Amino acid sequence: MLFIPLPFVIAFLLILLLVRLFHETRFAGSARPFALLIGGYVLLSIIIGLRWGYGEVRLLPLMSQLAAMLPPLAWVAFRQLASTPGNRLGNAVHAIPVVIVAILLALWPDAIDAVLLATSLFYGGALLQLAWRGPDALDRVPLETVRLIHRSLLVTAVMMILSAFIDLAITIDFIWFEGRHAATYVTAANLIGLLVLGTAAASAAASQSSDDTSAEPQDIAASPNEEDRGIAERIETLVVSQRLYRDPELTLNRLARKALIPARRISSAINRARGQSVSRFINGHRITEACRLLEETDDPVTTVMFESGFQTKSNFNREFRVRSGKSPQQWREDHRADHHRRG
Repeated sequence: MLFIPLPFVIAFLLILLLVRLFHETRFAGSARPFALLIGGYVLLSIIIGLRWGYGEVRLLPLMSQLAAMLPPLAWVAFRQLASTPGNRLGNAVHAIPVVIVAILLALWPDAIDAVLLATSLFYGGALLQLAWRGPDALDRVPLETVRLIHRSLLVTAVMMILSAFIDLAITIDFIWFEGRHAATYVTAANLIGLLVLGTAAASAAASQSSDDTSAEPQDIAASPNEEDRGIAERIETLVVSQRLYRDPELTLNRLARKALIPARRISSAINRARGQSVSRFINGHRITEACRLLEETDDPVTTVMFESGFQTKSNFNREFRVRSGKSPQQWREDHRADHHRRG
């Protein structure tokens, strides 16, 4: 009977993700690092399957190099979605773990596991710190999808840190138990990699084209001052008068340029004066517009979706249901029935 290791199955699923991502984005713009990330995990999964399924060890040096490359690549993929100042050396500095592993392969192979562990913890912590700043930190992402991407960022950070501890468990198993449980640990780590890449691919696809449980910025807890209220009113007037919410590609950066106010200042003012993130603030206006169109026109729900600034039916339905408790079609029918009874 033909034996197909589980990592090969995972690699196949990742390839399907890669094909889907290409179909949706053509690997344009910010999708490219995510595509590279998925491709790296495809190759890593295949090598793991050869190692633990068929005892092939000649590709282990390549596996170490890939394991050193993927956490920095995940950081670069998500970091590009925020416009705050980064490292002056650019992305080249993130090649350091790969260079170190290459040197250790020749001089001190036993130290590689420690370097890989430190790399995963460092970049997982960096991603977690970026996620901690809230959805508005991803100010280059369309506001319709920013909360979904923020949640994906948070999941990726946590899973990367968790995978580091699984790698530690594998190392300990080889030291104390001669690797008797290593295959089980490797399988678990590979499954975590699939989850990480699935969320990363969703993030890349969404950023090219929201979930309310995403953490909100901590500024919401602070009391607003007069300047906060003034900025919030100014943004409200701008968004309503120019119908900026109808722009499906509206980002916090674009809003800041139109208002001539720094993006971070807009974020903190909306958070404190309105008690919500900028993405929720904009989507609230979109839902208000959608309700107006559903009430005053006979346009199909899909047309209403696009006219109110949404790009995808799933986001539109989710936001509408969260705010009204009903689907758009149900809301229209119930509202018209109420109006007919009153008439």
